Amino acid sequence: MPMLVSLAWSIYQYTEDRSLLEETFRPLLNYLQVWFWDSNDRDGDGIPEWTNLVQTGYDENPTFSRWQPWALGTDISLVESPDLCAYLYREIKLLRSIAELIHFPESNTYLDALADNLRTALQTSWNGRRGSFQYWDRETHQTNKGEILKQRTGPGELLLDMVFELPTRLELRLECDDGVHPQVEISVHGNLKSGQHIVENIPTTKLHWHQGISTYTFPNLFAEIEHLHIRGLPKKGSATLRIVDHYPEDHTLLVPIWAEIPIPDQVNKILRYKIDKDTFYNHAYGMPAYPKPPISEAEETCLAVWLPWNIMTIQGLLAYGRRPKAAELLTKLLEGVSRNLKREGAFRANYHADTGKGLGQRNHIMGLLPVTIFMETLGIRPVSPWKVYVDSTNPFPEPITVKYKGMTITSTKEDVQVKFPDGETSILSTEIPCLVEHTLTREGKLIEEKE
Repeated sequence: MPMLVSLAWSIYQYTEDRSLLEETFRPLLNYLQVWFWDSNDRDGDGIPEWTNLVQTGYDENPTFSRWQPWALGTDISLVESPDLCAYLYREIKLLRSIAELIHFPESNTYLDALADNLRTALQTSWNGRRGSFQYWDRETHQTNKGEILKQRTGPGELLLDMVFELPTRLELRLECDDGVHPQVEISVHGNLKSGQHIVENIPTTKLHWHQGISTYTFPNLFAEIEHLHIRGLPKKGSATLRIVDHYPEDHTLLVPIWAEIPIPDQVNKILRYKIDKDTFYNHAYGMPAYPKPPISEAEETCLAVWLPWNIMTIQGLLAYGRRPKAAELLTKLLEGVSRNLKREGAFRANYHADTGKGLGQRNHIMGLLPVTIFMETLGIRPVSPWKVYVDSTNPFPEPITVKYKGMTITSTKEDVQVKFPDGETSILSTEIPCLVEHTLTREGKLIEEKE
């Protein structure tokens, strides 16, 4: 996933080393441009698509995964995704900030055009009734509700004679006994939007099987479909033709909050309909990845808490001034991680949203909460023993003390006390947010500066 600019910017926030930004700006600009090549933006609309599910970081996404028998298995390259748009939008906006900082404005017009196009596409995908951004088709740019059109058992024909109001993306799901990889061949007869009749042949080499299941998403859009002829499917095997479903919701659809794309009213709806709703993301130990498991056997996988997307949501809430809600979510994550650490003596890649049980690989780095997100939520950003940014009083219920290279910071709900290595102390309350810094004068005395 595209996050290199975010990484460079995060490093700069703590080092204030402008030379790092000057050195990396041009390579970062080149790297961003690659995402908009034809190989990543296949319909040429300025909205890139994922090529492989592994790129997303969430390779168990049931909408696109083929590893579970209950997953949909849609080809992700035929879908345009809110998370990729949001990642790229944030990267572009941060790169523009870097350009301003290092006095390199030549790229601003180009970067602004890319960002505006991504924002527009995302806002078009917003569904206010559901309080969510949604996936949409790569070519039609429509969000479709999945629907089963026809089913059959064994080889033979699926007779349809269906005319669609709009060109439609279809996919075929084949099922047979696990361990059997039949040599299935398929031909599809129908008409394209232009009225051109097409016979699309799907050779067996394009059908990838896992646990006795193969899902094929058609690259062509059909205005009319007449019939499918299926050869080589075992007699007890089944074939299901359906319209691709863009409606399932997962935690990656919250990434636009991290990119600061939603307007305040949209953030309110996301909170009310999703984050604060018990039937969606409001669980005891964090937000589950896929809050609506399709079957009971899918619950453990779907209700797993993936820390990176929870952390991005927390950072987004902080950007929108929702610090108490961010602290509430972070507290849930901390409880889940610490409970499992006490129980197993190890971190896990994921944690169950309802029980806190560790899931996945032991001692996986993804299951370790970074100190950074705790400090950001607390509102403390030390840069040196003599310099600290204070953004907020303590949003957590108990006082918290942070020690950094001889500096001690104590944060409560009422105020923040900063004690520097020489013993000088500042107590901040009404003047927050602010920068507190000590500098040496020519006489060798320390002068406190507040901005």
